[in-house]
Amino acid sequence: MNLKKIISKAMMGSFLLASPTAAEPLYVNTEITHYQMDKGQDEGEKDLARISLTDKLEESWLFVKSFDGKEVWFENGLNESEGSVVFDVEVLKRILESENIEKIVFYHTHPALLDTNDISQIPSAFDILSDVYLIQLIKGWRPELLCHVESKVVVSTGIYALKYNPEIFFDFEKMGLLEKTSYEVMEENRKVEEGNSEFDYSFPNFDNFGILNKNFASKYSNDFIQITFRDGNDE
Repeated sequence: MNLKKIISKAMMGSFLLASPTAAEPLYVNTEITHYQMDKGQDEGEKDLARISLTDKLEESWLFVKSFDGKEVWFENGLNESEGSVVFDVEVLKRILESENIEKIVFYHTHPALLDTNDISQIPSAFDILSDVYLIQLIKGWRPELLCHVESKVVVSTGIYALKYNPEIFFDFEKMGLLEKTSYEVMEENRKVEEGNSEFDYSFPNFDNFGILNKNFASKYSNDFIQITFRDGNDE
């Protein structure tokens, strides 16, 4: 599969997957031209941690590890803004043409909001719904990969890992957990923004953000989704 060729995108024109050298850091890219980079997962996560602290826009990437050990990051964000980014499905679609995939990780960053109740510290309902949409696509295109897909949200204080139970995607009744979890997370985001949540993300409480994030991850984990948080200070 030649991921550097021009790929047609409905309603978006066309783009070329350019390839910076691995020595360069991952970066927010607002151009229509996406890029890919050979880089290890840990090294790439360090780049994303820096981006979350220093950049004002959200951005999205796909990390792919192949059975031959090759690790590649694919930037795939569209319409980057301070509060959202759109995942370019065409990049995923082309990647899934390869039979050499060992695992796939969806990544996106949340820029820090240090002058207010920092809602950027927690995943949003939209984050979860976007993951589920993408996993549903993988289910349709490459169902054998469902057990090898993960999502990560990089915030200024660390990284959330969201692992979805693949069995849920084959059980319509259990999919009701999605609606329940998404609604609860949406309500928690609203409470944090208004300053009346059990999770105090006001700037004076910054030193406790890591603990709060781990508590958030524990509270919203269930049979549908397992959420963990790795504090950047623990590395």
